[in-house]
Amino acid sequence: MAGRDPIRSLSWYEIYEWTFKGVDHTLPGNGGPECVNFISLAQRITESVLMGILGLFEAYCALKRVKLPKTLKPESSDWVGRRVLLMMMCLTFGVELGFKFATKQLIYILNPCHLVSMIQIFLLSAPANQFTTFMFRLHMHMLNGAPLAMIFPVINTRLLPCETGVYYIQHVLILVIPYFLLRHGGVYTVEPLFDFNWCLLSSGLLFSYHFVPLHYLAFNTEVNLNNMLCPAISDPFYGKYYRIAAVCHQGLLLMIHGKIYTLLCSSVVPLRKNLFPSDDKSVAVTGDAQEQIEEVKAWELLCNLIKPSPESTAPSTENNHNATERHGASNNIDAKNNISENVNGHAKIH
Repeated sequence: MAGRDPIRSLSWYEIYEWTFKGVDHTLPGNGGPECVNFISLAQRITESVLMGILGLFEAYCALKRVKLPKTLKPESSDWVGRRVLLMMMCLTFGVELGFKFATKQLIYILNPCHLVSMIQIFLLSAPANQFTTFMFRLHMHMLNGAPLAMIFPVINTRLLPCETGVYYIQHVLILVIPYFLLRHGGVYTVEPLFDFNWCLLSSGLLFSYHFVPLHYLAFNTEVNLNNMLCPAISDPFYGKYYRIAAVCHQGLLLMIHGKIYTLLCSSVVPLRKNLFPSDDKSVAVTGDAQEQIEEVKAWELLCNLIKPSPESTAPSTENNHNATERHGASNNIDAKNNISENVNGHAKIH
């Protein structure tokens, strides 16, 4: 038709085809019709609907329970290290984007590890406020993909020079940056050790993201985004129900990985004292649990200083007997043995 806009006549597939046109479907686990038909359409729809609803419900319940400190703590003055890491992550992520543009595989930027990299770039340059703390705690339970990507690497699709090296550098930085931010302190603190609400929030959002938008794009483009169409060639749970198995083992890993990661960081090099709040109640009441912990410790120390030792109470009891004899008292005096339990240290005389 004359005068018709050629851009509007194109479908969304034709417009965005350049973002996934370079994906080689001949490589195993990379996509294509065979990968799409690995499981039936009915199974795909059932799993996606159930996991999408479950993930959103899990995230909604956890979001109502998560708590943030109401006061900001002083930060470390190590701005040089923070800028160096920001430069390294931006450079690595920029090179990765260049590879995606060059190979016409930009759609892979939607994989979770790339999203975590973008979050960390924000955290390294963000101002000190509660939203930064929220994003930091949320992303702490999304780091499980980095060690898995290095243990079970999928690098058979990386054919350009240095593309495999950038793959490993990016995943190493994903694990190094949170440790540095924990050392930095300030707004970069984690929740109490036994508070799993942040774990549930992260896992709910990740499951919903994988099974709804990511799976939809993977199915329509025939690109195996984060193995939502078919299992990776290195997947130990290779089979028709590999996604159900992934929900089980990744759900468990998401619950404990962030906690184990923080404990390992604190055991390698001592972290700042404000790393862990003590309990959920203090966070809910004051928003600053660490101050209450230090206050309790101060009171315990003060009580130990005031509390007399058994050696110091013995002479006091003996002096009381002598003083009673000098005054000619005829009544028998019996000093109780629980003088050390009395805060004022006075003996009760009968």
